[in-house]
Amino acid sequence: MKRQDPADWLEAALARVGVSEVPLFLLARFRRLMALEGWVVDLPRMCVDATYAHERIAKAHTSAIVRLRQVAFDLFAATDRQHCALALQLH
Repeated sequence: MKRQDPADWLEAALARVGVSEVPLFLLARFRRLMALEGWVVDLPRMCVDATYAHERIAKAHTSAIVRLRQVAFDLFAATDRQHCALALQLH
């Protein structure tokens, strides 16, 4: 049996929960920069648990690392745009 690449699984999870507009590289960069602060990020959970995702993004905004704060802002903007688009489709 062929093992599935974790990146493939993550992309499929993103598509299922409607955040397919969030670039995978942005999530990976976010996790790497959070690790520099000693903060853990569970990427699959970020894709399915909005509360967790927002908590991690908020935590990143408290970082002394400027790049992490910028990536957190970009990630929040990307997810916010996607959620607004989904809400408009529902109405």
